[in-house]
Amino acid sequence: MEEARKSGDAKKIDKIEAIGPPPYDTPGRQNKKDNFIFRYGGVVHNNGFRLIGSVMLDFLTSPEYSLLEGLKTIMNKGYEFSMEAMWKDLKQINLTKGIASIKVPVYFFEGSYDMATPTVLVENFSNGLDAKNGKKLIIFKKSAHLPMLEEKKKYEDLLINIVLRESQDR
Repeated sequence: MEEARKSGDAKKIDKIEAIGPPPYDTPGRQNKKDNFIFRYGGVVHNNGFRLIGSVMLDFLTSPEYSLLEGLKTIMNKGYEFSMEAMWKDLKQINLTKGIASIKVPVYFFEGSYDMATPTVLVENFSNGLDAKNGKKLIIFKKSAHLPMLEEKKKYEDLLINIVLRESQDR
């Protein structure tokens, strides 16, 4: 909402306000909110359309997907199907109440511009989590929701030099 207000676009502000706050009764309302989050840089912060275009091209040319599967993926068909199928169950989940402790190492990779999973929520969850074998919250300063794409090199380095190394040391 803050980004919409900065833009001064009254029509978009009205549309966002019409969606209302969560929890949402349908996945369609969640999708509307998610579309605004994407539009205002909360999913991809840097070079969003170019980065997403590159990912789409990967789906269309990947040997792991047929052309039809690639098209369905970039059109979000699997996501939409899954959200519809699981919506009632998803609405009931509250990780902050459902998970108090975990016995394996936990790594939170969080983009500082993430509006889909805001940093404050990740920090609160991490702070309240009893992780018997350690936990780390790593903030990616140039990313939103997709640090594995926006800061690929840093992401891969952390996986190899921290997560993998610490996993092997156990």
